[in-house]
Amino acid sequence: MEPVKTKLGKFDVTILDPRIIVFHNTLSDPEGLIKHYERNLPWRGWFGFGRQVDEKGPSLDNHPHFPTEDDWQSTMVNSVTDPVRQEVSIAFHRATQEYVKHTGIELPNWTCRNWSLARYLPDENVINNDDLTMNYHTDYQVNLHDQPGDKFAITAVIYPNDDYEGGEIAFRIANEDWAIGEEISYKPKKGDIVIFPAEHPYYHGVKRIWNKPKYIIRIYWLYNSEGTPEWHAWREKYGTEKFKELEQERTTRHDLMETKPFLRPMFTIDEYYQHLEAGTLPEPDRFEK
Repeated sequence: MEPVKTKLGKFDVTILDPRIIVFHNTLSDPEGLIKHYERNLPWRGWFGFGRQVDEKGPSLDNHPHFPTEDDWQSTMVNSVTDPVRQEVSIAFHRATQEYVKHTGIELPNWTCRNWSLARYLPDENVINNDDLTMNYHTDYQVNLHDQPGDKFAITAVIYPNDDYEGGEIAFRIANEDWAIGEEISYKPKKGDIVIFPAEHPYYHGVKRIWNKPKYIIRIYWLYNSEGTPEWHAWREKYGTEKFKELEQERTTRHDLMETKPFLRPMFTIDEYYQHLEAGTLPEPDRFEK
């Protein structure tokens, strides 16, 4: 689809896809945010892409519905005194509130925890593709689908600067056959928040960056899963301790279909354990993510 410029609530937005939406001018002082983080918080390595810093603070856990303004204010804003963190927190909540209204996305419960600021160094290591700094992926961990625990549902990326070359966020949307159905590329502007689903069929990557660093803040909506019935049935069969060992092996294997570029899992959890019991599991496909 062609990008659509419109308004959602008080925000000017660009709709790139029914579930990929850019919210513009969400921060009052994007450059000041960068200066704050560069001056006040310690940076560490970020998997060859550059540097990152984790923001510690309050979290909203397993909320039964999307939090109201009052819910969010009392839990995530009033509990911190740092005005930079408060502004980021408010912008994220207001934008994702409009996103959820517009898309109709519903989660069984709502969790938001610490976020991180990341700094891509220009022209850093390129992974798997000469045109990409970060290859296509989802934030949802498909190998952990059946297990209980938090699951990534919605990804929000805040962009405090745009004074670099390249660095577009690129999307590939899979079709029903796990082939590429649509490709979208967008060069963020400072103050943008790009919001999109964190799971299949939406895959995102980052194009190469030149001349100056690119900064991003990553914040997520997650939900807590009790685990699938299949997972609980196999745990009951093997017992908790033995099943823990088996699951460690299963979730660290990379058994993938040939339907690249989306790295489709080869087995459901039932198929995996049926093959395990029959002694017919293939050798795992080991690769670098």
